[in-house]
Amino acid sequence: MTCQESTVNSRPFPGNLSKLLDLCQERFPEREGVGTPEKMLSFEQYHDKVCRLAAGLRGLGLERQDRVLLSSLEPLGYATVSMAVFRLGAVLVPVNPRMGIYELAYILSETRPRMLVCDAATLPTMLKACELVEQADPPVLITLDERLPSTPCVEELCLSEPMTAIEEMKASDSAMIVFTAAMDGYPLGAQLTHGSLFSDSSAFAAQSFREETVNAETLFSLLPLFHSYGFTNGFLVPISAGVTCVLLGTSVRGRTVVDHMARYRPTQVISVPAIFHGLVKPLFESPECRTTLRNLTSGGIGIPLKLLEVYHEKLGLTISEGYGLTEASPVVTWNGLDRPPKFGTVGPPLSCCQVKIVDDKGAELPTGEVGEVLVKGDNLFSGYWNRPEQTQQAFLGSW
Repeated sequence: MTCQESTVNSRPFPGNLSKLLDLCQERFPEREGVGTPEKMLSFEQYHDKVCRLAAGLRGLGLERQDRVLLSSLEPLGYATVSMAVFRLGAVLVPVNPRMGIYELAYILSETRPRMLVCDAATLPTMLKACELVEQADPPVLITLDERLPSTPCVEELCLSEPMTAIEEMKASDSAMIVFTAAMDGYPLGAQLTHGSLFSDSSAFAAQSFREETVNAETLFSLLPLFHSYGFTNGFLVPISAGVTCVLLGTSVRGRTVVDHMARYRPTQVISVPAIFHGLVKPLFESPECRTTLRNLTSGGIGIPLKLLEVYHEKLGLTISEGYGLTEASPVVTWNGLDRPPKFGTVGPPLSCCQVKIVDDKGAELPTGEVGEVLVKGDNLFSGYWNRPEQTQQAFLGSW
């Protein structure tokens, strides 16, 4: 198969991933920016909250390249903490709040975070995991959703004076360590950089949103932010384009989602096949909510042909599939909006990367042959945290 490559993404790296938010605040301060159906913030309000939290975290001693472990299903708080961490040049370590004590202790021992941010309900699990890890300087514990005695709370830290300064980062500097597929029984921490996340989100946004209608776009994100797909596509992509982003997570019932659609009139929805399956009946019963929808994006797992047919025939809607992996920040290919998707395909590469198919010896294969997918581009991770041997094994040259 001939190596496929799209046009190179023309946006220069701005010096810090958090500068995407600064640009939104400068261009669209009063536009609804990021939030949940219960609490939407304009880009100006969200920017102010991020800057205040950054100052609060700096006051607690957070420095450049310190790690911050974040565990929560509360989407707006999660989005605020992550941008504040990037702003300071610190490194986010996202984990699933349902993670067990021993797996959590492993990640704590690997990353040695300076701070742990979690919901009050999961704080006991965090404390038990910390007890299993020998650490000279125990991490600072911060709650995200409510105040507890003797424990700093995100909302209290957001009362700090806003810090408008931003740490200048290189594109190769780590922004996140995302633990992914296990190797020899242990998960590997993929280091996603400021540059890789910027490249992937900017390239996807360029294909997903039209410049002339961006002010009328609203994206519904039905994904968890602790997953790289949810974080990049459901959060960074709309910020990259200055688009209103409503964060709903994955626990909201289909009927409730459609009720929110009646209020916000989204133009795009991004999720996984199981969620789209749960939306079929309420969307069918509410045809008025389908009139503004122009793009549904699915990822995470292959989508059944039957579900695509139901959306097309019963709802008059098309779901576009993509493909990616955590190490590519994460999107590699996407069917996009410029052509009808073909079932069983995941579209061409984004503009920030290239794809080729090779045999067991690394030789490129002709079209139609089955082989291994290789990727290279600006959206690739910099390596596995503290695992140089596994990093070397993951690459074939620059692929």
